[in-house]
Amino acid sequence: MANLNDLLATILHNVQQLLGGDGASIFLLEGDSLVLRAATGLDAKAPRTIRYRIGDGITGKAAEQDRSYVVVGDRLVHQYDQVEGKEVRSFVATPIKTRAGVIGVVRCIRTRVEPFTEVDVRLLDAFASTAAAAIEAQQSLELVTTAPYMFVLMPFDDAFRDIYELGIKEVATALSLRCERVDEIQFNDSILEQIYKGISAADIVVADMTDRNANVFYEVGYAHALHKDVVLLTQRLEDIPFDLKSHNHIVYRGHIHRLREQLTKRLEAWLGHRRAAPT
Repeated sequence: MANLNDLLATILHNVQQLLGGDGASIFLLEGDSLVLRAATGLDAKAPRTIRYRIGDGITGKAAEQDRSYVVVGDRLVHQYDQVEGKEVRSFVATPIKTRAGVIGVVRCIRTRVEPFTEVDVRLLDAFASTAAAAIEAQQSLELVTTAPYMFVLMPFDDAFRDIYELGIKEVATALSLRCERVDEIQFNDSILEQIYKGISAADIVVADMTDRNANVFYEVGYAHALHKDVVLLTQRLEDIPFDLKSHNHIVYRGHIHRLREQLTKRLEAWLGHRRAAPT
């Protein structure tokens, strides 16, 4: 996959060419500020430390209001609306949006008083969508290649569908963990072999011990034998076998909201220890 910076630079080159601009730039959200990430033309000569607060200048307003702005001349009032001493006379900015919301702004500038048109705005919107897709693809790739992997063991029963989807997987996704159960994986070997592979590959294993499922008990034993970090869940205390009573179970009593709350705390603690551990 191409480097994200190279993709953004290509997008900006096309923005500048097609909109007849003297410069173009992309700012991405970091905290409560927009930080210059890529630039071309006059914008490429601007200080690399350019940062806008949300709502600050036309760039910040485009992010704050989630809409495109076209301005001309004396309505450009922010300190960075001048680039390398050249007065920016016309300016268009549009938000970059993913499913998570506004993540940045792409803009194009001219040093001549010639307003950008509705056609220009539509073109810039298309480029903003392309940038958003590139950023999402990069984030997905980073998640697949670097995020901790969580493998889930539980009975294969429709009664556990919401427990897994809402109580476990949504929590893992919110914490940027890759989360899988064996029935989500495409494979050619036996299901037991794939479970072994999932446990072996996992950074952490989550197992629901509810109903004393023999398969889950066996798989948890395998995970313990490999010295994996294991989080044990159960709906009922009485389902915890004697040999595992010393392990700290999350007892959620069938309440998904309780499972989400407790599992979030447990995984956050595990992630904290993982980050603090020497590499």
